[in-house]
Amino acid sequence: MHFVRFGLTFSAIVVAISMSQNCFAQTVDASSVLQLSQPLESPTPPRERRSYIGIGGGLGIRGSETGLADGGVSILSRIGITNSISVHNSTVFGNQTAVMPALTLGIPIRNTNTAAVVAYPFIGGGININTSQDFEVDPLLVAGVDVPLADRIMATTRLNVGFGENETDVGVILGIGYRL
Repeated sequence: MHFVRFGLTFSAIVVAISMSQNCFAQTVDASSVLQLSQPLESPTPPRERRSYIGIGGGLGIRGSETGLADGGVSILSRIGITNSISVHNSTVFGNQTAVMPALTLGIPIRNTNTAAVVAYPFIGGGININTSQDFEVDPLLVAGVDVPLADRIMATTRLNVGFGENETDVGVILGIGYRL
């Protein structure tokens, strides 16, 4: 007797579920289902690779006190600490060598549709270490922009201004980096 009652109850539940599914299928059109399946939040930005290492060339514009003004082959890097704070480093090898680490503040410019960074202008300060005959450490100002070219490739340009004892050295560095 209990088995028959269980069977009838189970059958009633199955019929009720199938009827409710039929009613749902009849009352909901495809566009409503698509709207229901869309996320309520804005799209999350893709994983950002804030750090890179690369190579470039330095062009001396003014001065002659350090390797910054001489120009030459350059090794470039960026270590992203947060979305806005980074350490940009440039090492220029030429007649003289200059190592220029700088703490920078940048504001990522994002694509409004995808939230991906399209440019990263930055400005900051650091030190210009001249490793030639007279080892000197001078204040440095840096401004530039990093531009992602692909998922792992970053282009960069930087204007460095080093304040030496006798004169101010100015140089521009252009380069390309591999994003980590």
